[in-house]
Amino acid sequence: MKLVVLIGACYNIFVALGFPFAIGALYLEILDTFNSTRGETSLVPAFCLGCTFGVGFLSGFFIQRCGMKTVMVAGGLVSSLGLFTSWFAQSVVHLIVTVGVINGFGNSFIFISITKLVAGTFNKSRSQSLVLSGIMFSGGIGTILFPYILATLNSVYGWRGTFLLISCFYLQTIVSTLVITSSLGNPQLFKGQRPTGHVTGKESKSKWKLMLKPVFVSFVITSCLSFGTANNIGGILSDLAKSKGFSEERGLALILYYNSFNTIARLLSGILKLIPRLHSIIIFTLSAALLGISLIFLGASTEWSMLTVLTSTAGAGIGGMTTMLAVVSLEVLSQEMLPFGLGLCGMINGAVTSVFGTVIGLVFDNRKSYQVPLYVFGSIAVGAAALTMMVFISLECRCNKKHVRSMIRL
Repeated sequence: MKLVVLIGACYNIFVALGFPFAIGALYLEILDTFNSTRGETSLVPAFCLGCTFGVGFLSGFFIQRCGMKTVMVAGGLVSSLGLFTSWFAQSVVHLIVTVGVINGFGNSFIFISITKLVAGTFNKSRSQSLVLSGIMFSGGIGTILFPYILATLNSVYGWRGTFLLISCFYLQTIVSTLVITSSLGNPQLFKGQRPTGHVTGKESKSKWKLMLKPVFVSFVITSCLSFGTANNIGGILSDLAKSKGFSEERGLALILYYNSFNTIARLLSGILKLIPRLHSIIIFTLSAALLGISLIFLGASTEWSMLTVLTSTAGAGIGGMTTMLAVVSLEVLSQEMLPFGLGLCGMINGAVTSVFGTVIGLVFDNRKSYQVPLYVFGSIAVGAAALTMMVFISLECRCNKKHVRSMIRL
């Protein structure tokens, strides 16, 4: 019943990755309600995205100990609880804790466990890449639809009622999880794997040493710097449009363009992976470079047409990176180490996202413009992409030289 697993996984990712990227639709409402600064308000989406990816290593540990089913159910409950308690918020700090931290923890539990589940269920190389891109595509659909869902609910029930109703979406992920677990006939897949005496210290250390590979280390650096920038863009697009003299409706349109191309790129990157000898690292670094270049020019643009084009290309960059994050971790490490590889990337990504989000908000409060942050963080993303590409090319050249030498000896 792999189809049932795929459908259930798509819904869970639709909610767990769709909502965090769409909180920007309520950014101005929260800003006006508490009369807070942009630096304070930006911490709500920054912490939500930061924790969604930032506690991934902890999620991997819980999956190893408790099993995927337990972690997925816990993720749905925790996320729902965070949004439910947001009803009682009397300050931005309350929302940072409930929407940012608590909901973000639940999103991480769902995201990491679903990714490992799909990788284990579809264990052929080609199908893994396509299915992983498929579930990330469903997350992209969530980023497109959730801003309008949030805006529609907000117009009727206010932002408090909106968070309360979205908590029900997360409760549905529990139902989806139970359907998935009942459809697979291998209960061992959902049980925790406690260490046994048959695993030697050398075998355990060799698995962890995979994470010290130069290509993976450079990938983690590029990932944290690029995602740290990208994860904050969706949250400020409506305010970016306003700061450049456009209406709130134009701001929502920018979010639509950004999320639409984000979604298309998630699926397209999985299809590109089918090209022989095209490594996932290359797709990831090119996507990061596209994001960085788009942000640099976005900071200087004032015309609406250029804003839409550059926002769209930035969305395409983050989309390609999002899909390849799981694929690179799977290819460079192993299926067993996938939760920890994703978790490590997510943990650093989350920390950097929170820091970058705070810096962007504080710089805007000081300069009343997003121009400088977009210049700086766009340049950082391009530089990080160049770093990983150079490491990958140098390692490939070494491997080719060794292969040629062995052929000569023969």
